[in-house]
Amino acid sequence: MPNITPLPSTTFKTMPWANGQGSTTEIFKQLFPTTDRFLWRVSLADVPDSGRFSVFDGYERVIAVATGAGMSLSVAGVQPVTLRVGDDAFGFSGAAATACELLDGAIRDFNLIFDPEFVRGDVVVLSDQGRGEFKSAADQMVLVYVFEGSAEVAGDVVEAGEAVMIEDAAVKVELHAGLAFVVSVVVVRTGAVLGSGVV
Repeated sequence: MPNITPLPSTTFKTMPWANGQGSTTEIFKQLFPTTDRFLWRVSLADVPDSGRFSVFDGYERVIAVATGAGMSLSVAGVQPVTLRVGDDAFGFSGAAATACELLDGAIRDFNLIFDPEFVRGDVVVLSDQGRGEFKSAADQMVLVYVFEGSAEVAGDVVEAGEAVMIEDAAVKVELHAGLAFVVSVVVVRTGAVLGSGVV
């Protein structure tokens, strides 16, 4: 049986950016046991204006648009990419100089940041216009966040604004309607901490 843990919205933490131009709502963060450094983090960001992204040395990032007209994302050494609601998530180095140009007003975006020395992570976007389901592997830790509508996760319905974590089993995630983000994380080096134990 899968180990499914609800992540209530009351546990989410919203923090203003250092430059005062936006805010980040942290949905989940897995810390290393002996430091304040995180292994991986999932969040939503409110982006009111075009501008530069924060630098995260030693991390990889995956981003997708949740609301708004979208953005053009410019990452050093990579051709600019346009991201809109429902598009596939885009991965890039957290150490790279990165900036966004908003297409038409403020957006919210969904973010995964992870330490590639220990884990590999990805984000799958489920939407009415695109992909409608996701099947995980047994070795993946999966976080599902439903932004709009609802989704079925291992037979249980998850509503908008809710998140769940799934461990120890392969599961199917099926969008009923709306927009959802599925994060999958796999250990690539022992010593990483996932869930409740060290692997």
